Amino acid sequence: MLVGLGGCASPGVSRPVAGDHFSEIPDIPIPETANDRVQPWIDYFQTRGKERFTRYLERSGKYVPMMLRILKQERLPENLVYLSMIESGFNPHAYSRARAVGAWQFMYQTGARYGLKVNEYVDERRDPEKSTVAAARHLKDLFDHYNDWYLAFAGYNAGEGKINRAIRKYKTEDFWEMSQKGNGYLRPETKNYVPKMIAAAMIAKHPKKYGFDDIQYEDPIEFDVIKIHGQTDLRVLAQCAGVAFEDIRNLNPELLLWVTPDSSYEIKLPKGTADQFQTNYAALESWQKMGEKQHIVQKGEDYESLAKEYKLPSQYLAKVNHVSAKNNLKEGIALTIPMQPPSEYKNALLAYQPVQYYRVRHGDTLGRIASRHGVSVSKIRQWNQGHIGKYIYPGQKITIHSKGSSEWQEIASARPSKKQGRAEAAQASLQKNGGTHTVRSGESLWLIARKYETSIQELKRLNPGEIGRYLRPGAKLRLPSSEGESHVTEAPSKSEVEEKVVKKGLPQKKDDVVYHSVNSGDSLWTISRQYNVSIKDLKKW
Repeated sequence: MLVGLGGCASPGVSRPVAGDHFSEIPDIPIPETANDRVQPWIDYFQTRGKERFTRYLERSGKYVPMMLRILKQERLPENLVYLSMIESGFNPHAYSRARAVGAWQFMYQTGARYGLKVNEYVDERRDPEKSTVAAARHLKDLFDHYNDWYLAFAGYNAGEGKINRAIRKYKTEDFWEMSQKGNGYLRPETKNYVPKMIAAAMIAKHPKKYGFDDIQYEDPIEFDVIKIHGQTDLRVLAQCAGVAFEDIRNLNPELLLWVTPDSSYEIKLPKGTADQFQTNYAALESWQKMGEKQHIVQKGEDYESLAKEYKLPSQYLAKVNHVSAKNNLKEGIALTIPMQPPSEYKNALLAYQPVQYYRVRHGDTLGRIASRHGVSVSKIRQWNQGHIGKYIYPGQKITIHSKGSSEWQEIASARPSKKQGRAEAAQASLQKNGGTHTVRSGESLWLIARKYETSIQELKRLNPGEIGRYLRPGAKLRLPSSEGESHVTEAPSKSEVEEKVVKKGLPQKKDDVVYHSVNSGDSLWTISRQYNVSIKDLKKW
């Protein structure tokens, strides 16, 4: 039974007691004292993880009342909220390296099994209410399967198949015994999952007892729900409700774009704004839901000329107006000209760039493919995110967006690339830190090198006395200067160097060679990564 969570429970949510509706499903045993598996996690949350756990407690005030209401409706123990705490810290925007998403960290397949939709407009794994309902039903299924909450949690983390095999392999249905025997089979993350959850629950129930004083709990999330018809810009919705664009975005984290889906959609609005919104929304002309103006087509105009005039992709203009960009425009018709997307969504317009597909051939590299199509390697990786790994292979299909017209190039370049952003951040960090970096606990050479846009080899060269087998927290590392000192220690000292990148294992014919001019900040590592070859081969060539 949940006790407290710092007093953030909603007044509308009653606190059931033993023998109430939880009598059908046993509550989750949360001990009053920690065992030797739980205590290290309590120690961690009280020390190195205290700042992060404090944020979790503060954010719990926003989402826990809603989660408790849903768990009660699903007739499940309230203590299940602590799974969301250790999965994401109650963060609906959380995204893991394994591509799990949302406050309950659903993988795509599991989310789909429990009715969470993912498409170009929405990812319902990020919807706090819908994902909580899905998590409750998933956990209920797991408990029905194992009849044990600790095994259900392990199954939530590792998957039912993994835990089923572990039960057969170690001939036990006791989580603690299984986690002791499961060295080399169960991942440390799974073995620590239950102890971590118990530690989080013990602290959250009695935060002051564990040194978490004066927690500033966020206010419970409250909203009105209105069904709208037809695709609408979120900025228009905000104006109709008399609130900020950020307010609409924060209440609807499942929306992936700055517009609603092009069908009916239930939108969440700040509590108390529904009447004002409905009055203003009903007064809109249909084109005003997406557009800032209408354009009357003149003789000789087509989508390409309008795209150039309004600096929007022709495919996007056509979609907003529910027609094909291939159709001829009739003189005199009125077209909706949509607003430019907010700056943080500029790259979303890439989806409307003309697309072609390329089949990888033997001997291809991403660098050669990019050069052949007049685009960058980073763009190809961006367009094929999730489909291109460290290597490409013959027969693989790669999506290429053609450059198109000049106005598209202006749109595509309006926002700095991720690499440019890292480079600018690196320069800012160098200036701020005076050319040195103080090593923090948990940092690696790879992270530091990436932060300052340099190589591990260069850091080792500049800090022979500080970098040994392990990095010492508190050590001050010299950094390559932004001027003069090269990040490439192995390259010849010429103002411009041509690096040959040759097809591996093939004769060095003229057609097999790409020349790369070394730019400031380049290293052999970054060059080898760009062309999908090894540093050893670069040195040999």
